[in-house]
Amino acid sequence: MPGFALPADFRSESLSAIAVANTRLEMPVREVYGNLNPSPYGSGRLGSVLPVVSRDRFIEYVDCAANAGIEFNYTLNFSSLANREYTPEGRASLRSFLEDLAGIGVHRFTVALPTFLDLFDGLDARVTISTIAAIQSPVAARLLEKYPAVDRVCIPESLNRDLRKVELLRRQIGLDLSALVNSFCLLQCPFRAIHYDYESHAVDGPGDEVPCDFLGRLCDQIRQADQAMYVRSPWIRPEEMDRYLAAGINLFKLGGRELPQTDFLRTVEAFNARRYDGDIVDLLLGFSSARGMYPVRLDNRSLDELMASMLARTAGCHPLECPACGLCERWSVRHLHGREDARQDNRIEKIDGLDSKSFRS
Repeated sequence: MPGFALPADFRSESLSAIAVANTRLEMPVREVYGNLNPSPYGSGRLGSVLPVVSRDRFIEYVDCAANAGIEFNYTLNFSSLANREYTPEGRASLRSFLEDLAGIGVHRFTVALPTFLDLFDGLDARVTISTIAAIQSPVAARLLEKYPAVDRVCIPESLNRDLRKVELLRRQIGLDLSALVNSFCLLQCPFRAIHYDYESHAVDGPGDEVPCDFLGRLCDQIRQADQAMYVRSPWIRPEEMDRYLAAGINLFKLGGRELPQTDFLRTVEAFNARRYDGDIVDLLLGFSSARGMYPVRLDNRSLDELMASMLARTAGCHPLECPACGLCERWSVRHLHGREDARQDNRIEKIDGLDSKSFRS
């Protein structure tokens, strides 16, 4: 059954609300995801921006999720382990960690590094290949589906605007497909792999000598210099859900473990309704109190014509086509608005000598 994956907030009352909503949703919340924090292993997000989750709290939450009929997905999606997974000691430690989690009821993991997939052998566990792994070809997917535990791959965000490629991938592999719905990352970002490596090594948060999430702030600067980048970002709207379902996506993941005060269930309800009237940025951020970090307003109704044109392109949406296409730029000139209530203190003006002028053509 098609459905959604939401960030775990580790509150039992949230699971109760999801369980009630699932009884009336065509596409329910099928899983919640997250991890212990602190943890000996990274998880695709800086530990310093994630909620503290003790072992006791974690065990209680996993049990509550199971009782509510919601699968818990443990995010073990670091992109680098500093080669520890190649040493006997490192592999033994990681296997022990997996066994411990499986023993307390975790039966789904998200993994970015394929180098330890064999450590799941013999465990009652299934594996989703993370979008961080950037699997976008049938050849790569077939190599990974040979591991018995692997049954799903989350496609890289770069494929979100190329439904023809998604459909071709779906036809040629035996794995389920999921997609990250609410990414505001730069399309085909050159810093993507480096950013994930940085976060994988900053398990307990960066030290004083390292700017917190330097690369995230660098991307913020680029968007401020060219706000059409917000439109090019590979997010998905409720209005196009049926197109993604037809292409073969059956799980839609909402990112945002680091966001405070969210209401992602409200977002799920809008996607089930296949319509949202309002600012699409609010919706995709789960109506978070951190909304002020995004100083633009994207009226969802004004995106109807743009998204129809974009998804109709046989070549998909790719930066190599941008100069000849111009859809995003033309739309931005007519419709993109700044937000008067954007919190200026969250806007990045300078990072180690770089300012927004550096990214203007």
